[in-house]
Amino acid sequence: MSNESNAQAVISYIERLLATRPEVKAFEADGIEVPFVVSGGELLQLRSLVDDYLPRPRRRKGTATFTDQTSFEQHVNRFKNEASTLWATRSSEGVELRCVLNYHPSGDALPEHGDHVGVYSCPASEEWLAWQEENATWMSQSEFASFLEDRERDIVGSDKAPDDVRAAMERLGRVIAEPLDLVALARGLRVHVRSEVQNETNLQTGECEIQFKTEHSAQRGGQTVVVPGAFVVQIPIFERGEEVQLGVLLRYRVTDGIKWRYDLYRPTKVLEDAFHQACESASKETALPLFFGTPEA
Repeated sequence: MSNESNAQAVISYIERLLATRPEVKAFEADGIEVPFVVSGGELLQLRSLVDDYLPRPRRRKGTATFTDQTSFEQHVNRFKNEASTLWATRSSEGVELRCVLNYHPSGDALPEHGDHVGVYSCPASEEWLAWQEENATWMSQSEFASFLEDRERDIVGSDKAPDDVRAAMERLGRVIAEPLDLVALARGLRVHVRSEVQNETNLQTGECEIQFKTEHSAQRGGQTVVVPGAFVVQIPIFERGEEVQLGVLLRYRVTDGIKWRYDLYRPTKVLEDAFHQACESASKETALPLFFGTPEA
């Protein structure tokens, strides 16, 4: 619609109001008078028109969204009062921390509007998404070698393994590899990407040894690649969040070539722990009560 058409519409509306002799009336609700214009069977609330001309809003309201938890906590500390509350939810759709800054006071005090809110949706980190995407997925030798090379920076030494991961690997009879072991594995797989498996051996250390056929007949016995049973990665679960250590089980199968996969150790628990860690941090940094669930609509 053109500016001329908009202007004409406004003029026509004003003319219609004037033609119907508009009246200003006030309705009382809970001791508060609310002025209205009655014209042609329509009710127009004057307050919404007047608010646009006030030097400042009557009260704070609206929703602020944040991409990191520190900013969320700083915003809460800036606007909180004695009735403000934190709310936390975790579902298949994601994780969220929410603060209702003008929440209802406790006891018999008058209720508040509950419409001044801060929200942090705990976005997943790039590292967590990368490891989750390929988790429990069989890959070709070339694909797996490329994945290990791409994620080499996430792999840490066995001394970083959490106690529960270390105990679980011991029960499973798996030795936790060092970063250099994974680098050697990736390079070995890259070299033998077109080679056939000649033999595989389970070692007493819990590792496996794969022997590849060589293309030169003068070279006997082939070349071997040692496959560790597990390793540890250290990554943040949420963007700009604290890093956590995850155990990773390494698997392979020899059927029409060789396929590779890894399995994150108890990823659901890792996510749950990160969620509760974020909740504890928010509660500690803001000194506000924390509820698990959603506030009244």
